[in-house]
Amino acid sequence: MAKTRIILYTKDVIIITGKSDRTARRMIAAIRKKFHKDKDALVSVDDFCSFTGLKEEQVREILRN
Repeated sequence: MAKTRIILYTKDVIIITGKSDRTARRMIAAIRKKFHKDKDALVSVDDFCSFTGLKEEQVREILRN
C-alpha cells in the first residue's frame, strides 16, 4: 500500500506554486489564519486546496513526483 501524505510543508508549497521560501511561509500562515488554526498547527493538503482552489488530485500528483 502506497503512503499518501496529508501534511504540507514550506518546501511542498514552493514546489507546487513556484513561489519563494518567504512567500510560501506567508501562504501557510494565511492558510492557518483562514482556518483558525494555531500558529504551530499542521496544514493539510485539503486546507491548501481549499485556500488555493487547486484540485486535490493535481496537488497529490505533484507531491508524488
